[in-house]
Amino acid sequence: MVRKRICPKCKSMDITNDWSVANIAREFANPAFRCNKCGFTGTFFPETEE
Repeated sequence: MVRKRICPKCKSMDITNDWSVANIAREFANPAFRCNKCGFTGTFFPETEE
């Protein structure tokens, strides 16, 4: 089974790593993610098995 992240705002599974300048410095401690559907950015995106 494959584990996928889910956007906590819109429930989309179209999630990518957030490589914006503001998040690069903290990437090693708390990786940030971005929803490509609604634009929500954060460090907590729940995972589910697909």
